[in-house]
Amino acid sequence: MDEYKSKLLGKLKAQCVESNEELAHIEHLYNNFTSLFVVAVQDYCEVNSLSNPLDELKDKPKEDDEAPSLGSGLTSIFRKIVSKTHPDKSGEADVDSYIEATEAKKTKDASKLISVSKNLKVDLKELTFSDIREIESSIKKTDEKIDKIRSSYPWVWYFSTENQRFNLISRFISSCDV
Repeated sequence: MDEYKSKLLGKLKAQCVESNEELAHIEHLYNNFTSLFVVAVQDYCEVNSLSNPLDELKDKPKEDDEAPSLGSGLTSIFRKIVSKTHPDKSGEADVDSYIEATEAKKTKDASKLISVSKNLKVDLKELTFSDIREIESSIKKTDEKIDKIRSSYPWVWYFSTENQRFNLISRFISSCDV
């Protein structure tokens, strides 16, 4: 592997780990904030005799984004991870890594797959520049998820003052066209 590609992969590994750790942390906080936000919206609607717009959201199915399959180099990395972490081969030691890698392949999340491979010290020399572009795209998608969460109503509401929270809930309900 040439020096440029080696340095690039090292940089991407670090970015993958950082982005995925940040996303996991943000999602954990977001889940806690969301439940508080839902209760606040429900209380606001009851006090103001409004129908709760969140009741209608419960029934809407989530849209699945069909992502293209992982490139052959990334599929090979997945196989290496599985051979190191499969519960039948490694016992219970690396079950979490196995589960993470399997989920990453299922969701076609190249950055998460690379994060797992970094922790297991899996050699990435067989990755092509096409695979590298896929990893960069996956990092970008992870960062976009983080940005989307940070600009969501529950996130902004949680970090607002009490007065700002009242106005945010009012705007949220108005934006839902109840």
